[in-house]
Amino acid sequence: MQQVEVNNGEAIELNPISDEARQNKSAQQSIQNDDSEAYPESSKLFFILSSLCLAVFLVSLDEGIITTAIPKITDQFQSLSDAGWYASCYLITMSTSQLLFGKVFSYFPLKTSYVVSIAIFELGSLICGVAPSSSALIIGRAIAGIGGAGIMTGAFVIIAVSIPLHKRAVYLGLIEAVFAIGSVAGPLLGGVFTDSKLTWRWCFFINLPFGVIAAAITLYAIKTKASTPPSQQKSIMQKINKLDLPGQFLLLLALFCILYSLQMGGVVWPWNSVKIIILLVLGGVFSLAYIAFEIWKGNDAGLPPRIIGQRSIAFGAIFMAFLAGCLFTLMYYIPIWLQAIKGVSAVRSGILNLPFLLGVMATSLTSGALTSFVGYYNPFMIASGLFMGLGAGLLFSITPDAKEGMLIGYQLLAGLGVGLGIQQSNMAAMRVLSPEDIPVGAGIMQFALTLGGGLTVAIAQTVFQNTLISLIQARVPEIPDAANFVVNIGATELKAQVEKLGGPALVVEVLLAYNSAILKTFLLATVMGAVAILPALSMPWMSMKRRNMAASNT
Repeated sequence: MQQVEVNNGEAIELNPISDEARQNKSAQQSIQNDDSEAYPESSKLFFILSSLCLAVFLVSLDEGIITTAIPKITDQFQSLSDAGWYASCYLITMSTSQLLFGKVFSYFPLKTSYVVSIAIFELGSLICGVAPSSSALIIGRAIAGIGGAGIMTGAFVIIAVSIPLHKRAVYLGLIEAVFAIGSVAGPLLGGVFTDSKLTWRWCFFINLPFGVIAAAITLYAIKTKASTPPSQQKSIMQKINKLDLPGQFLLLLALFCILYSLQMGGVVWPWNSVKIIILLVLGGVFSLAYIAFEIWKGNDAGLPPRIIGQRSIAFGAIFMAFLAGCLFTLMYYIPIWLQAIKGVSAVRSGILNLPFLLGVMATSLTSGALTSFVGYYNPFMIASGLFMGLGAGLLFSITPDAKEGMLIGYQLLAGLGVGLGIQQSNMAAMRVLSPEDIPVGAGIMQFALTLGGGLTVAIAQTVFQNTLISLIQARVPEIPDAANFVVNIGATELKAQVEKLGGPALVVEVLLAYNSAILKTFLLATVMGAVAILPALSMPWMSMKRRNMAASNT
């Protein structure tokens, strides 16, 4: 293959290799790396995994813990109009920073980068905990989202450099199980803090001591390599240039415009209003500008075309986005259904949501071991889509008088599906990428997870609110303000507040409307879960077993 040197001293290929050849070459490098790499001893590995699990748990906890605290926060700050931003700003900065940290872990020391990520997350949590105003809380959430992105991406990079490839599936399953535990436990713990003397501020203070412990363990357990990798032997300005900061800024603007329009459309401003149209147009323009810029940047892009162009990476990221859409929609709206329709407390709704968590945990752990045994991740990705679609589809059929047993069984099915697939895209990235590209691959998969979940939840919220408003207006035309009244009260107070407004008859009508609106979000989760089968079927079949890897790459 011919190469030519350009002005900056880098070589470019005149005859680019095929996607399959590139995957084979990268995978062969992974095999050679497995043979030559000195991995941590068992005692150090235990501490490394403890640090990762603790940090990942805090990040996943932080995503949902605020949901049950928002009513009390808005009461204290008189900031109902800011409620959506408490979650959205965290989501936006976390999504855009995933790709940034994929680059950071490639060009800066691993241990230092991971500890700095924890420090940023801790700083954001501290600002949230002491926030004197709604604006300060939003700033703190945005900073915590940046740190959370580094923690999540770094966790997969550390797994990659600490464990041989043919054993990684088990440990990735452990990390994903911990993530699932934190995601589902967040609203439950948030309800406990909010309803106690500790107040909602402890939803953020809880991160501080455990974050310090995770950072201390990381400093102790992760060994600094004696030799500096070639990618880190650059000047500070060269490294900063490699981070693709202009691209990340364009992505941030695009996500802000899109998510803000989804949040406001049909609720605050009509969909045909000038403000919504401008936001959507700007979101599209910034998205196209971002794509064009990434193509122009080439290998220095946050989404390098040579990596995202590989089938395993592209379809793995798409699969992850659909899985996240199903996961986060169910995670947010099952507790709301329980609180609003069944009238249970925030704590009780968290308990009744445990079957979903247990399903995710069970298959996250077992699918890792089974992937190592079978040697292929494809069957588990396909089964994941089937179970997610089935479980979410059954939830779409529930009625206000549904028995708890039915809800438990349906949640369990959906949770089993999520757990089967949540780690497989990361395994695919580690299988086909060279060791030098794994941080970028991990960043891409976490970006797909966060972005897919965030956009789907934003769409679900829009569908829910618009459906609820239209149904209440149709069912209760004699009370003009009923729709706005219901939208602005918390799920746990729904029945009591509505009864004060219009008596038991109004409660029946509102509950039927509320149930129908939430079922629309379950339908969205069903579609996301079922459609995930398509990218799963498009993934190339590549063995994870050591004895088969070399043969499959020749």
